[in-house]
Amino acid sequence: MLIAAGLVQLLGIFLMSQLGAKSDEFNVIWRLFALGIGLGPTQSLFNMVSQSAAPIQQIGVATSTSMFLRQCGGMVGVSIFGALLISQITAYLHAAYPMIEGVDLGDMQRMAVMATDNPAAAGLSGEMQGAVSGALAQAMSYIFTTSLAIIVLAIIAMLFIPQITLRGRGPDAKKDGAEAPATVPSLD
Repeated sequence: MLIAAGLVQLLGIFLMSQLGAKSDEFNVIWRLFALGIGLGPTQSLFNMVSQSAAPIQQIGVATSTSMFLRQCGGMVGVSIFGALLISQITAYLHAAYPMIEGVDLGDMQRMAVMATDNPAAAGLSGEMQGAVSGALAQAMSYIFTTSLAIIVLAIIAMLFIPQITLRGRGPDAKKDGAEAPATVPSLD
């Protein structure tokens, strides 16, 4: 199930990398749905596997460690991909307009809001609006294409997860003798 979900996630990321500046909301939504179909099972299955692999007394530690590492990975990933996104947007805009040396996301967001509400007030010509949206689309495509390699590495890593019997609940858990001790061990 993990491998199948990873492959669907790989397909979803590939589909996201094919979006362009002219893509409409529906194209984004159905691609995000495909990505979510692959991402959802992997999150819960990794939790189940880590909980089943840990001794019963350490399930809380396994769960909290898994969540902590997932949060740290997300934080580092967002930082890295954010930096890559800005560098790619800057590179694409600088190629179209050599006088642009850097990109300030705050200014871009304000211009985007103004351009949506009142394009004339934003001070952006139609050509510049097209260049900004094209640069953003190309940069996002670059980010999704780059993340394909990470998903492939994740799928390869999933191949090395040993197959274990997942810990059951209720009567099934009692059959395998994996019950919690009746007394709490003392700290002395």
